[in-house]
Amino acid sequence: MKKKVCIIGAGISGLLACKYVKEKGLNPIVFEAKHTIGGLWTKTIHTTTLQTPKPLFQFSDFPWPSSVTTPFPTHQQVLDYITAYAQHFDLLNYIIFNSKVLGIQYEGTSESDQESWHLWGGTGHPFNSHAKWNVSVKNTNNGSTEVYTVDFVILCIGRFSDVPNIPEFPINKGPEVFEGKVIHSMDYASMDSESATELVKGKQVTIVGLHKSALDIAMLCSTINGVKYPCRVLYKTKRWNFPDFYPWGIPLPYLYLNRFSELMLHKPNQPFFLYLIAILLTPLRWVFSKIVESHIKRKLRLEKFGMVPDHRFHEDISSCTLALVPEKFYDNVEEGSIILKKGGRFWFNKEGILVDGEEDSPLKTDIVIFATGFRGDKKLRDIFVSSKFQNLIAGSSNQTVPLYRECIHPEIPQLAVIGFSESLSNLYTSEVRCRWVAELLDGTFQLPNIEEMKNDMMKGFHSNNTIGSSSSSSSSSSSSLFLIIIIISLLQQVNGSIHEYTNEGFIHRSNAFFFHGGTEALKPNSSFIRFESVTFIRPKVAAAKHGAMQQNTGLVEAIILEVKDRDRIGGSYFNSDLICCSPQLAHDHNCNVGEVIIHNNPDNPLFPSRIKSFFQGTNEHLQMETQTVHINTTGMYYLYFMFCDPELEGTIIKGRTVWRNPDGYLPGKMAPLMTFYGFMSLAYLLLGLLWFLRFVLFWKDIIHLHFHITAVIALGMCEMAVWYFEYSNFNSTGTRPMGITLWAVTFTSVKKTLSRLLLLVVSMGFGVVRPTLGGITSRVLLLGLAYFVASEALQLVEHLGNINDFSGKTKLVLVLPVVCLDSCFILWIFSSLSKTLEKLQTRRNLAKLELYRKFTNMLAVSVLLSIAWIGFELYFNATDPLSELWQIAWIIPSFWSLLAYALLLVICVLWAPSRNPTRYAYLEESDEFDEEGISLTSSVAKMSVDVAAKLERKGGSAIDIALEEDIEEDKRE
Repeated sequence: MKKKVCIIGAGISGLLACKYVKEKGLNPIVFEAKHTIGGLWTKTIHTTTLQTPKPLFQFSDFPWPSSVTTPFPTHQQVLDYITAYAQHFDLLNYIIFNSKVLGIQYEGTSESDQESWHLWGGTGHPFNSHAKWNVSVKNTNNGSTEVYTVDFVILCIGRFSDVPNIPEFPINKGPEVFEGKVIHSMDYASMDSESATELVKGKQVTIVGLHKSALDIAMLCSTINGVKYPCRVLYKTKRWNFPDFYPWGIPLPYLYLNRFSELMLHKPNQPFFLYLIAILLTPLRWVFSKIVESHIKRKLRLEKFGMVPDHRFHEDISSCTLALVPEKFYDNVEEGSIILKKGGRFWFNKEGILVDGEEDSPLKTDIVIFATGFRGDKKLRDIFVSSKFQNLIAGSSNQTVPLYRECIHPEIPQLAVIGFSESLSNLYTSEVRCRWVAELLDGTFQLPNIEEMKNDMMKGFHSNNTIGSSSSSSSSSSSSLFLIIIIISLLQQVNGSIHEYTNEGFIHRSNAFFFHGGTEALKPNSSFIRFESVTFIRPKVAAAKHGAMQQNTGLVEAIILEVKDRDRIGGSYFNSDLICCSPQLAHDHNCNVGEVIIHNNPDNPLFPSRIKSFFQGTNEHLQMETQTVHINTTGMYYLYFMFCDPELEGTIIKGRTVWRNPDGYLPGKMAPLMTFYGFMSLAYLLLGLLWFLRFVLFWKDIIHLHFHITAVIALGMCEMAVWYFEYSNFNSTGTRPMGITLWAVTFTSVKKTLSRLLLLVVSMGFGVVRPTLGGITSRVLLLGLAYFVASEALQLVEHLGNINDFSGKTKLVLVLPVVCLDSCFILWIFSSLSKTLEKLQTRRNLAKLELYRKFTNMLAVSVLLSIAWIGFELYFNATDPLSELWQIAWIIPSFWSLLAYALLLVICVLWAPSRNPTRYAYLEESDEFDEEGISLTSSVAKMSVDVAAKLERKGGSAIDIALEEDIEEDKRE
């Protein structure tokens, strides 16, 4: 007897599941609540078109009809295509329409038995003769209910339908107080064209959201009402909604939807080699993103309308939050029939909407349409009768449901879920999942055990913080240095813009006690400082001095100030050195005893900002309320936790604060460096390509020195790419995973070391006037090793701590060894250059002498620039101790990267591989013969002819002629 497979939903996923299950000889039963197939395409605004190009939305074995020529078919054309597919494969006979599934119940095993399972379903097989699913189905025509018993269930109920996602509002601030009409985009889409037009005609409409439904409804309303009744779109986050799939004429799939583009992304548990490739290709991903962004900004004129998002395009395409902008949408914005309004939190009143911060100017409206998406996760949970299965399947409205291969839950037997994975082409992904499930049902393969499936599911959650175990095992043959890096990279992440406080004490100064909570440069527009789980713990003795019923038995203040307002904290305005208000100051001036004295800035009355928190009764713990302070001006901000009561001495703090700029979590002082590292990555990539072409073209004339130069170029490219990726990751997450930072630091230290060694060996004439370094090799390597250790230590302390500046003493201790070793390198380089130049001049090797003179001049200029820049850096730091000039501080570290690149570029030019290597390569022949001088003016063949001619004329030997020419050249000099 054929196994019964219940398929819930006759949308695209349900039809695909039915087709592939049928082909395996099983008996599919499809329940569809509506009277037709098509899923969400049956409830769509009539002006909606497919936002994925037609070739990316096509069944693998059923192409679009030739009559559909547009790249973005209308919703009716999509419905016709889906219907034709179902008819072609005879799927309609397996569908029971007007059948709403009320719930599914697993029968045959107890929950205690299920908890003891090691394999999926107890056996690892998709079917179990002793266990079935009971499916309760209601006939929507007559209201009758019937229970079907099936062997397997495939849920194809979709994420984007049926259960609307409506924001929650405080009491008496929700839609219930609004005198107008509030609906969801789902309700509007289900109306016929005439009813939808009548609803909005001649009315003020506000749409909440900025995704596909919001754009389509806004366009429809603006077409109906024009500028007389403009449609307002209230959004929270700007999106990279695109006008077409061809940025600058390049099909988007060529940039993002191909095998090569997959190499640019970090994937769960990928091998270390692919992990490194993804890091190296990070600049290319940035370039692709910039190409698309520039096209969208130009085509839609986003800058004109203030709609340029604060994040990169690749973030939207990675999260599948893109939408196709309706044609002439921004033309309607320009004419005034559509008004775009940015807002965060909002509430209702009887007239319309109150946006947070603009309560005095309510948005008067007649209709509010929520285009805020759906609660597919809730719909999925509610279909299970068992509360255990409801909890197991739980996801969220903005998170994918936790499933193995995005189909199977390890602890829910004989069931698959299709259509809850994210993709730019949901049809393709659904078809692949359906084929996979069909093969599973056919016994083609067996699932791993439950624990293995759970581990596989969790890999995606940890892939951003660690290097996969496969990479660490595969590197066992590598050097111990990289083994250490891989081991340490598995440790916990180091916090960046998320400032952690772990039982830290307060410092006593004047009549106050304070703790420095962080310092960051912040810009206005969406930047904030958020307090999360900040807890103060006072000594037991201090708590015992108060009664259990007493209120406000100890005050702790969180003070946020801009650096320019530092004099507004304390009694400096009263000519007093006190920080806290004393009884005398309270009597003479307007301040509160026991509180920190603050004078608000008249130009920015909200700052310095004070947040008060009070201990209650005899409680030893005080937890601050979770709250967010928004930043309204650009500046360097300081956070201090302070108290004035001496009885609280010994209080400690724990918890964390989150600091965020408009563009991400990267501090304002560091943000320009991310862009700089991106450009430098491309610069090294370009240099590497040119060097590689030269290397391949003249590979027969390559010397050992060229391999050293190649290594430095490769390291420079890796260094800049890793730093860009590290900063980009930091900007996105607010944390700095130790593994990524450690790789970046190590690449920098290795590259700096090898760069200095390259300059040293070139100065010694290695490969040019001497074939080896001889007995000094060990000393050169020892100096390089010492420099690497010192540089690595300094970089680790700078980058593996939090983002605040570390103490001057710590930095001085670590900087001094690096400075001393740099001085040793400089002295040794110039002393070696002097000897090399003297040797070349003695031997009359004019071409090599000229080469080294240019090299020496270049080094001399770089040393002078370095000295001048060090002087500027000292002056900059001395005149800006509080980082008030943070917006240009990025040029300090950038200069050294540019100088290193310039030196490398000069070396590449001077020692570029060529057909004539004699001008820079060491030759075993007698150095008395000036082969370089000859080779600069003639070819080897011409030189042979000239020498032969002179031998005929003078009857002398070649050596005599060479000596004679040397004398003549000496006279010319």
